[in-house]
Amino acid sequence: MVEKLFVAIKKSVGSIMQVRYLDMQGNEIIRIEGTSTGLSSLPQNNYVTPIKDLQNKFSRTYFQYFSRLTEGEIGLSFFELNKEHGKTVEPKEPIVRFALPIFQDHQPKGLLIINVCLKTFFKQLGKSALYNIQLIDNQGRFILHQDVNNSIMGDNFNHYSIIDEFGLEQANNILNNDEHLTDQLYSLAIDGVIHTLNGQQKLKLILQPKFKKLSALAEHNAKIMYGLMLLTALLMLALAVWLSRAPDTLVKKLYHKVHFDQLTQLPNRTSLFEDMQNNKSKFIVLLKIDNFRQLNNVYGYLLVDELIMALAKRLTNLAKEHHFKTYRLSTNLFALTLDKECVDLADILLTIHHRIEGTALIISDEYPFNINITLGASNPDQIKQINQVLIDAETALRTALNNKQDFYILEQTNDLESQYKHNIKTLQVIRNALKNDHVHCFYQPIYNNMTHKIDKYEVLMRISDEDDVLYQPYAFLEIAKSSKYYHRLTRAMIEQSFEFFSGYIQVVSATVLISQHTSLGVLNPKHFLGRLLSLSTTQSISS
Repeated sequence: MVEKLFVAIKKSVGSIMQVRYLDMQGNEIIRIEGTSTGLSSLPQNNYVTPIKDLQNKFSRTYFQYFSRLTEGEIGLSFFELNKEHGKTVEPKEPIVRFALPIFQDHQPKGLLIINVCLKTFFKQLGKSALYNIQLIDNQGRFILHQDVNNSIMGDNFNHYSIIDEFGLEQANNILNNDEHLTDQLYSLAIDGVIHTLNGQQKLKLILQPKFKKLSALAEHNAKIMYGLMLLTALLMLALAVWLSRAPDTLVKKLYHKVHFDQLTQLPNRTSLFEDMQNNKSKFIVLLKIDNFRQLNNVYGYLLVDELIMALAKRLTNLAKEHHFKTYRLSTNLFALTLDKECVDLADILLTIHHRIEGTALIISDEYPFNINITLGASNPDQIKQINQVLIDAETALRTALNNKQDFYILEQTNDLESQYKHNIKTLQVIRNALKNDHVHCFYQPIYNNMTHKIDKYEVLMRISDEDDVLYQPYAFLEIAKSSKYYHRLTRAMIEQSFEFFSGYIQVVSATVLISQHTSLGVLNPKHFLGRLLSLSTTQSISS
């Protein structure tokens, strides 16, 4: 497993805090995190982040920089405090990010990013050196300092600088020179050695002898100190260099993780989008398993997983016969891509439907299992961008489901964009009608031919907009049913009806049809209204 490999990488270097793989849209695919070795009271606890907690880093500066790396390059980010969701993580830890771009057939597929804790790294380095190691930015602020409170982790970061540490003259010499040597310290611009994103920070490394008696040897040991600085840079890059020489199997595993469904091994949504962008002469057919939730509830997830794998195998065999490619988009949704030259689309969909529903799938090597499916196809005569083609296929699938058809092919005459705009506008009218008391009841008398009297009234709903234009139920009812406003319209209509009739009758005998066909019996009007409004399943009397 790729996750296990990443955990091994993190454990192998004590200063690593996080190992991640991101696709080129900034989505985290894998994230291994935990503390680095030697961090105060925190244990080294490495774990794989759950899928629901993975984030998108597209807007982060370091991702934008890393995404431009060419094949074989290694990226190095700003030296900054560790942040998650835009907030600094406690306890504060300065980090730097290494990045290795992953390419497949010379095309960028993702980024391997490793977060290194500078505090731990320099602490480990400092134990084996005779010098105190400090790091400053181009404003003279201490990224690293012996006193944590004066570093990027402390409260004095923006107030304590190298002027306070070394005096004005010494500070100017350090800031204005790529290399500076005295009997007290040695400084060098790191950006002169590492040409990366850090060039914007103008970082400088400062080495000070730990013991005063060593200061007399400073000039004599200048080359040694310079070598130590190079060693620091090389050590920080060692892991990234090693990764750049990682075997091809790592790249292949990462590619497979991102582009294939782990259960069925079919290509996934990411693969579909990439394939459709590279070949715009195809259209999409969506295949959905009917009553999937009930299958899970009755037979359990393990058996249903076997069912999914059997269906994937059946589709793979059909794909060879009818020249389409199969993808698994979600739990119970598959996509098939076909060429627009396919002239017998209806026959192909009919065949697919019959071959899946008409022949049982075999699970656990012996048990036959029948399932029902519904298909929806985008218009093969209208080749559009992948997003629009997928929306068209979803519309066709929804139409087939609503009309209880085996399959449906979207017609060219469907003006979906105009329909969507109309639906949004109608939803706004419903919302304003509820807000401004523009839900109206009209009372249609029902005449009894036997008694020659009006026995009852049929209550009809209408709504109006700000221009007092009345809308008939057919214009808004179906849209209301798909929103949260349906029951609010029902409530408004019932309240108005009882208020209107309250002056005419004292007792009503009513049988109200609800989803379970339950009778409320003979009740006082006020009690009846209370009982009626408490039923979440009450349906609108709207026609």
